[in-house]
Amino acid sequence: MKIRAACARLIARTLAPINLLDANLVPLDRLLGRKLTVPQVNSIAHACRAGGRRFGAYYHWKFRQIAQVATMRTLQRNEAITFVRNNDHSVYGPLDEAMADPRGLLVAIPHHGHYLQGIIAMCERLQVERDVFVFYESPEAHETNAIFDAIHQRVFGDAASKVSILHNNRAGLVRALKELRKGGAVFILPDVFKHVEETYRVPFCGMQRDFMLGSAVIARRSNARILPVVAQPMRDLFGFANQFGSQIEAGLTDGSPEGDLHSDYRTTLSMFRSLEPLMEHSLFYWQYAYSHELIDRATGTPPVGVSSAVLLKDPYINLDQLPPIQI
Repeated sequence: MKIRAACARLIARTLAPINLLDANLVPLDRLLGRKLTVPQVNSIAHACRAGGRRFGAYYHWKFRQIAQVATMRTLQRNEAITFVRNNDHSVYGPLDEAMADPRGLLVAIPHHGHYLQGIIAMCERLQVERDVFVFYESPEAHETNAIFDAIHQRVFGDAASKVSILHNNRAGLVRALKELRKGGAVFILPDVFKHVEETYRVPFCGMQRDFMLGSAVIARRSNARILPVVAQPMRDLFGFANQFGSQIEAGLTDGSPEGDLHSDYRTTLSMFRSLEPLMEHSLFYWQYAYSHELIDRATGTPPVGVSSAVLLKDPYINLDQLPPIQI
């Protein structure tokens, strides 16, 4: 949905009473450009109930997201930084503590809440002392990510900025590893994947979810720490607070492919365990809440799925298969 910023903000504020709605409405789904299936409706309803909210909280959140993106499209650098600072209610002690370690820092922030503002706020703070990189899929691979490239250019596009974009391809991954080894900070969104065959099942918020091990692989190969973060929305339209989990060290390995895989899975498990208490009562703010289906409460059994150990063969991850590249 493309809409003028002022109009989007007015709609989001005017529709605040929709939080009291406790039903799925097909006309609202159409207005938001999505047709929800019955399992998706059930999943969203459960996510809302887990946070003590009604189904309308999900709808209102979607209108808040539209208003945020529409507003940020219109802002130039100084305006955008002021906008983010005015809406930031974060306590940055955990981030400052992580910065005290000179090693690289991999900031793992899911597509939850006001993650865009959260990333900008942390980039501003981190670039005072370190080179900072934001790692995500290119617009060619994921068309909607063009907005992130555009916002980055407006906010961090000047010559004085120490914040850069790294796209999820071979060159971007090599650069991420290199910069982390030098002590840089890299932001990564760990809750996405291209192919389910490349994922592993990880328990998360009452379900077995499919997640990539990529964050753990990068941390292990660069000797970086992982800092889990969630940009939790506040009651006001654009207010947010970056909330931090515990720092995670990459797991030990004997250097064999099996040892690396075991290490990376345990690191990924620790990362999502750290994110879980930050998200479990506000899952309706998560971009993938619609797919977070319930365990069968009668049997305690999650849906059956298959995950393959293909990550170690992925040329974007397994740099040992790329002899021409020297890091």
